[in-house]
Amino acid sequence: MKRIFFTTVIIALAVFSAEAQIKVGVKAGVGTTSTSFKGDVINDLESNFTGFHVGPIIDVTLPLTGIGFDAAVLYSQKGFKIKNIDLEERASTVDFPVNLKIKMPVSQKVKIFAAAGPYLSFKLAGDKFDFSEATQQIEDIWENKSFGVGANIGGGFIIDHLQIGFNYRVSFSDEYESLDYSDLSGKSKGWYLEMAYYF
Repeated sequence: MKRIFFTTVIIALAVFSAEAQIKVGVKAGVGTTSTSFKGDVINDLESNFTGFHVGPIIDVTLPLTGIGFDAAVLYSQKGFKIKNIDLEERASTVDFPVNLKIKMPVSQKVKIFAAAGPYLSFKLAGDKFDFSEATQQIEDIWENKSFGVGANIGGGFIIDHLQIGFNYRVSFSDEYESLDYSDLSGKSKGWYLEMAYYF
């Protein structure tokens, strides 16, 4: 899966580079995520978490069509909170989103866009955590998984070098897993407000 993902990115860059309009910039975003766990007890305790991401981005557009793609390398901080108690779990990851992107001009300087595509996520740091701190009904040690895959979809507008938009991200793979029970796991989804500046 990883090899296919990166091979696709390299081929796309090679095909588009001769004719395409290429821009490089910096992207950042902030948003809230909610995590769904298998097991009603855990889901009743979970609450929204505010996270962020930042990193370089490349935007490639075919001439005259407004169709292309963007790809980024983002340092991200994710996690979840437990309601009613002071327990917050964080994980740092490096994410690689690649999106098909369509732009439409609104005026001479303003465009709107829509984008969607997959992402890969690799854990940099994230400690094991103990749910017994949150409830007497669960005495179990969990950890953040080292690799994840998901998808995002979003849109927004572009003014000259500045891009502002929203993004909805959903994880297809489990991001958290029990060390004691193989059938217990969790995954997240969330909304982000994002900004990119192209040089």
